[in-house]
Amino acid sequence: MTSGDEHPEFPLLAFLWGCAHALSALSATNWFVDMQQGRLSVVLIADCAMFAAAITVIVRPNVPAVLGLLAGVQAVQTVVHLPEVPNHRILMFCLNLALLLALAANAVVRDRQPLRPALASTFSRVSLYTLAGVYFFATLAKLNTGFLDPDVSCGAQFLGHVTQIFPTLGFTQASAAIWLTIVVEGLLVPGLIYRKTRKAAVLVGLVFHFGVALDLVKRFYNFSAVMSAMLTASLGTGLLREAAGSLGNRFSRSFLGMVRILFAVWLAGLFAYGLLADPEVKWKVFIGAWSIWTLLGVFCIALAVAEFVRIRSRIRENSAAREPHARILTNSATSRRNPHEFHDVTTRPARVAVAVPLLLILANGCGPYLGYKTRTSFNMYSNLRLEANAGNHLLFSRSLDVCGYLADEVELLETNDEVLRRDYLDKGHRITHFELERHLAGRDPDGLHLVVRRKGRVEAIADVPRPGIGKRLLWKLLVFRPLGPRVVHECIW
Repeated sequence: MTSGDEHPEFPLLAFLWGCAHALSALSATNWFVDMQQGRLSVVLIADCAMFAAAITVIVRPNVPAVLGLLAGVQAVQTVVHLPEVPNHRILMFCLNLALLLALAANAVVRDRQPLRPALASTFSRVSLYTLAGVYFFATLAKLNTGFLDPDVSCGAQFLGHVTQIFPTLGFTQASAAIWLTIVVEGLLVPGLIYRKTRKAAVLVGLVFHFGVALDLVKRFYNFSAVMSAMLTASLGTGLLREAAGSLGNRFSRSFLGMVRILFAVWLAGLFAYGLLADPEVKWKVFIGAWSIWTLLGVFCIALAVAEFVRIRSRIRENSAAREPHARILTNSATSRRNPHEFHDVTTRPARVAVAVPLLLILANGCGPYLGYKTRTSFNMYSNLRLEANAGNHLLFSRSLDVCGYLADEVELLETNDEVLRRDYLDKGHRITHFELERHLAGRDPDGLHLVVRRKGRVEAIADVPRPGIGKRLLWKLLVFRPLGPRVVHECIW
């Protein structure tokens, strides 16, 4: 997003990443109420710091230290919010951790690489591989009888949200929307990994997430902003350098700077409005943020379309200029040297930083199937039910439950706890003993009335044991959905 830059792909990626963080912050308005009422907390401070860092990146996207600051603040924010962190913020954490590792590696290795192309390469590589992993687990989770049933499917429910607000779209077949979601997300996995289809896959993914963000009820624009920034990065640093350089040649540095400032002022203004306005009109913050996302979404799609068309035109021109008998050999040699087909910056920081986020993605996505975590495991809104002795998945009859958390379930019989009554007892859900302990540890035991059935025995719980450090650490890392057959009727992130 700057003119005359030697590595223009870096500020372009940083700008999109800063906007994604700011939109993620503005998608939830509850924290504005906490600030208005003076309920200062570590969580609130972390949220405000992340938003401020995002605005700084939008204004100064060409400074690696500023992007590193955003990565560090968002990583801390995620740790503070654990365990109930939305899936898109887990993705942000993984990529930001990779950027921090790249910064650290660049500082300690002897053969230091130029910092900005090294960070851009890390951003691009990690985005590509983590997206492939997330789409794989998201598709796998949706292969269940609940998601395929139009009467209870979250896909059908969200389609209803879109057509309710945009009836002119004319796409009202719930079963078609369900299968389209599975097919698109499933094909994006090999489409992104395979070089020859990567550009087309990025374009399809961008259009898909633009459509997902049309659900103004669930406010999916925060998720779409993160995915679109990472999809754009997956094009590769060579293509992005060319695209950003072309953008810089068309517009002056001062004009692009004004665009960045306009975005920053608009987003900061929405934050100020949410802080000062009455709670009844805070929905206007969401509408204002959604308008910013719309501009970014259109920009990313236009960028992918332009590069896709440009590549096709270049291939046709080169093919016409070659001799027929040498065409195959020339194509093979060009594909190895063409920086627009590969990530053209291969640095030691990029190689060091890519492994850790991939391992985190793998560990997080395997949670429901191994049984140590069934929520925020890239199974969002999938109607998935996997328990120790039951399940609705087409490939897994039940969870392996390697740690025994799912088998240790509790049925609530009587309680005066408002949360337990609202989220479990009234809905007919059961709860893991792990989650029950977490909840009880966070409340005052005085006046507690709780009767449960656990392992076939009815017992009354009157006191809450003090948790140790080990249990507190597990509470930070693991989180479980409610148990029972009725859970498939709920769309849980």
